[in-house]
Amino acid sequence: MINTKYFLLSLVLLVAVAVHGCKGDSLNAIFDASTDTDTDTDTDIDTDTDSDTDTDADTDTDTDTDTDTDTDTDTDTDTDTDTDADAGMDGSTDTDTDTDTDTGTDTGTDTGTDTGTDTGTDTGTDTGTDTGTDTGTDTGTDTGTDTDTETDTETDTDPLLPDYIVTGLTIPTTVMMGYTIDATPTVQNIGTLDGTVTPLWCTLILSTDNAPDTPGDDFFLMGAGMISVPGPLAISASSSGTQNFDIMPFTTNVPGTYYVFVEVSPWAEPELDTTNNMYAHPSQLTVTPFTGTDVTIETYPTANADTVRTNVTVYFDDGISIVPSFWGAQTAKPDDYVYWAGQLPAGTYYVKVGSYATNGYGPYSIIYYTGISGTYTAEAPGMDHDDVDAYEPDDNAASATTLLDDVQQNHTITDTPTNYYDWFEITVI
Repeated sequence: MINTKYFLLSLVLLVAVAVHGCKGDSLNAIFDASTDTDTDTDTDIDTDTDSDTDTDADTDTDTDTDTDTDTDTDTDTDTDTDTDADAGMDGSTDTDTDTDTDTGTDTGTDTGTDTGTDTGTDTGTDTGTDTGTDTGTDTGTDTGTDTDTETDTETDTDPLLPDYIVTGLTIPTTVMMGYTIDATPTVQNIGTLDGTVTPLWCTLILSTDNAPDTPGDDFFLMGAGMISVPGPLAISASSSGTQNFDIMPFTTNVPGTYYVFVEVSPWAEPELDTTNNMYAHPSQLTVTPFTGTDVTIETYPTANADTVRTNVTVYFDDGISIVPSFWGAQTAKPDDYVYWAGQLPAGTYYVKVGSYATNGYGPYSIIYYTGISGTYTAEAPGMDHDDVDAYEPDDNAASATTLLDDVQQNHTITDTPTNYYDWFEITVI
């Protein structure tokens, strides 16, 4: 809901954002040009199956079995025995014809030359050893499978620095102008070094053109849109922070539909990368026009009492968040009349009435009515100073007295510290 303390902080935080935008980025930009150098060593193991066709020159030693057909020329020496039938001694020459058959045994040596042709078939077995050299050409096809094993050796030259990113943002998708929204970003350190700063500051940006390049034109958030996220963050650690923002009519863009961005910055701490600090919410935020009912709440002293000056504040139904001033405001009138007048959308609200000063205690009357805004009327006299306040205890929102429309109640603010305030509940239909 609404918290008016950010009205006073807005200008201070806006100046801080401006300084950050000019100074923080220049500090971080030095480290944006880091380079990684990778050295890869690959080892390939191939299993191939080759088919080779070889032409070899072999030297063989063979044992052959030959069948030879020879024509021999023999020289024989014969011894003949002749029987001479002549008995005369006529001195004539005896010419005999050798008609005997050579029955002798050839004991001569075959000295002829084998001039026959070897027509036998080589039936021997090749028992020689192949001593030839393989001079053939490998014409086979490589059918093996390449099983490549790679060893990657990387040398990282990035500096050791934190690196902050926004990993998520919780924010409503619809809000009425003048209400408060809670924004919760989550920040993570994805860098190479533990962070040292705390807190980490996030800037909430609402953009009409999906381009947060001119945030000064798009902001209409109290507190300059700053969200504090606790730190420091170690490597890989995350943290979240929540801030509420009043949706106020500070620009002509309200109401409307807005793109939502959040940017994280460590400000004085350098980062590894300053280009990843912006986060875009996946949904848009729709701001609807303000609609409400005229409401007036009056307080005034009673005729028989000491002068009592009160202070009137209106809260949302949580009893903590104050209704924004442009919805309505307190105004003091003569004779110590004080009234709060404005417009309230339908709902339940709490009214806190306190003593304007430490000596401003005593009886007073209060009345609430709708349909009239910005006026006050003098009501009938109320209780006397010594009368007992029948509505006690009503010192906090949990024990608030119900105010009915156009029905006067009489109360007393005492001088004890525990009863400086009275609380009331009203319901606007």
